[in-house]
Amino acid sequence: MAIEQKSGCCSPRTLVAAPMIGVLIAAFAYYYYENSYARFVKVDFNDWALYTQTSLFEPTEERYLLVFYSSNIAEQAQFVQHVPRFSHDKEAKILAIDLAQNKEALSADIVYATAGINTLLRYIHHFKIRQLPTIVAVQRKKNGQAFYQSAPLVEISSAEMMRLAAQK
Repeated sequence: MAIEQKSGCCSPRTLVAAPMIGVLIAAFAYYYYENSYARFVKVDFNDWALYTQTSLFEPTEERYLLVFYSSNIAEQAQFVQHVPRFSHDKEAKILAIDLAQNKEALSADIVYATAGINTLLRYIHHFKIRQLPTIVAVQRKKNGQAFYQSAPLVEISSAEMMRLAAQK
């Protein structure tokens, strides 16, 4: 009696390969999601209110560079003053969001803002900020109130801050 070899969808080879193919498809889907335009997020300043020194922040420009920093760290506070020369979008208005929640303005050209801790945590989670300072470019879409992230976020290292300080 000869043993019959199975072929087709229920063969041992297919049963071994199917889970591996499933894992590859899941890995590809995860990679695509993490590196796709889904990372460019919507920002609605009406939902997540920011406060300037005197009032609620109302966006008047079409483009902003959101700079997340801590004013408790002197190098970061100095870096915020040099963002226009560092960034590629020199025409965008700078909106400096201080996570230390100090409300003093250091420059007239920059809009300094802060918010409650829950709102700040939403911004951090929404943009996936992992280090300070971080720059996020946002732009208003045509005929819309909401802003959308227009470029990947830029995390500034300590070495880059030191280089900028040496250039001035």
